[in-house]
Amino acid sequence: MKSLDDYRIYGFRLAISYGTGFGVSLMLLVVLLLLTKAEKRKSFIFFLNAACLLTNTIRCLLFCTWVTGNFYDPYTVLSGNRSRLTSADFASFITINIFGVIVTILVFMSLSLQVWIVCVTTPPLQRSIIMGTTTVMACIALGFRLAAVYLSTKLTLNALDTDSILVLIAVSYILQAVSIWMFSCVFTYKLGHAIIQRRRLNMPQFGPMQIVFIMGCQTMFVPGTFAHASLSLETYLTHL
Repeated sequence: MKSLDDYRIYGFRLAISYGTGFGVSLMLLVVLLLLTKAEKRKSFIFFLNAACLLTNTIRCLLFCTWVTGNFYDPYTVLSGNRSRLTSADFASFITINIFGVIVTILVFMSLSLQVWIVCVTTPPLQRSIIMGTTTVMACIALGFRLAAVYLSTKLTLNALDTDSILVLIAVSYILQAVSIWMFSCVFTYKLGHAIIQRRRLNMPQFGPMQIVFIMGCQTMFVPGTFAHASLSLETYLTHL
């Protein structure tokens, strides 16, 4: 009964997570298409951001169908009997993994391009250090992601247990989060530096730059605080 309850709760979490991701990605895609000025719709960064949102919308939708499909059927999961799985189920599983890699690549490309844009006015040495550090971290995270996806797909298609790569999957997600956090640190620092310069020029009005700076700090530190608290609570409950 404990295993059944854990399975049920995990399914709820997956459904909420990917259902929310689907709705948010679709909403942001519509907002991006409607509010972007016509002259900016021809820019490369616009196509990258639109492609990120579109592919992530498809990925989240496929994950929602996976949660309600035969792969996550209680009998299939708890008994280990794969007789109910069809070719469509395997095709959907492979497509989800492929779209996950595509989303990761597009996100890193978009972030790298935006870092290059915000660092145009910085000295060449600093720009090279920032771009080199973020690019190397993104490549490492992408490499771990590709390895995790490849091994997960291979083991699943061969009806083998994936417990042996759980650490690799966890590390790939951690590296991806750290890489995105590094890009976010660059954006937030540049915004903060620009705000300080505006104040020195006697331009202290509260505008979009301040709003983006505040939201950038919040989205970096507030989720991290809750994640740390959740991890501490889970660790405490595990040891009870």
